[in-house]
Amino acid sequence: MMLTVASRNAASPTPSCLLAAALLFVFAACSSERSYEVQGRVAGFGDDHRTVIVEHGEIRGLMPAMVMPFTARDSSAIASLRTGDAVSFNLFLLGDSAWIADIEKLPDDAVSQHPASRRDPSVAPGSPILEAGDAIPDMHLLTHADSTLNLADLQGRPLVVTFIYTRCPLPDFCPLMTHQFVQLQERLQSQSDSGRPPVHFLSVSLDPAYDTPDVLKKYAREAGADLSTWTFATGDSAVIRDLAQQFGVFYQSEGSELVHNLSTALIGSDGRIRRIWRGSDWTADDVIQALQDTTMYRTSNS
Repeated sequence: MMLTVASRNAASPTPSCLLAAALLFVFAACSSERSYEVQGRVAGFGDDHRTVIVEHGEIRGLMPAMVMPFTARDSSAIASLRTGDAVSFNLFLLGDSAWIADIEKLPDDAVSQHPASRRDPSVAPGSPILEAGDAIPDMHLLTHADSTLNLADLQGRPLVVTFIYTRCPLPDFCPLMTHQFVQLQERLQSQSDSGRPPVHFLSVSLDPAYDTPDVLKKYAREAGADLSTWTFATGDSAVIRDLAQQFGVFYQSEGSELVHNLSTALIGSDGRIRRIWRGSDWTADDVIQALQDTTMYRTSNS
């Protein structure tokens, strides 16, 4: 799945725009096919069987070392890979599409252990990326109401969690995630006899320095969120980064903006992941269907 945003200056994009475009697979400014050689280490996988998350070194002429997801056109190309494998591949860009091919495993000592984190000492390798069936960590967050939240406190009913930041300028990213949460909340409210959906929503800010509880509360109010079943959270920057990376969300600062990818997860009432959607290509219907495909929603809604 490729994400596309219109460039403000397609003829002459700034270096910052190029970096953001690379991380988010936004390549609308590229009219002819280009290819880049990439080396790195596998950090995790998407749930679509075609996405591999790689902690890579500098890609000359495109972007510095970082952690980001790449999509293979053929799922079999990454089927044999495992987390921690050293790999090389070619990254191809054409129009608004990006894909990788010619994927090869390398000897373990061919790639440094953490090329991206060595570029920025504040970025630690973090915990392993969570997958369906895994229990979510019990981390301590700070809510929009300026109260402490332990993730374990949310067990007992399904939870839908995503990652945003309030200053995000790209309509296809954080604003879209929030809008889709509003739609989902309204749909579930309309289906509930009590008018209160038996599902909780959690939006975690990737920008804790700016997104204080007051900022989050204002953002939630302007978005039309019902805070009786929706929590906006911030917290210690190291905790937020670790939590985000466990859900496969990687980000770095570019001035006042954050370059990041997207991940939304459905958690069961037992605190275990049922489904993870990478990117923005999901709808309220997708989440409702995932809820109905399990007994957790029917039990909670009975």
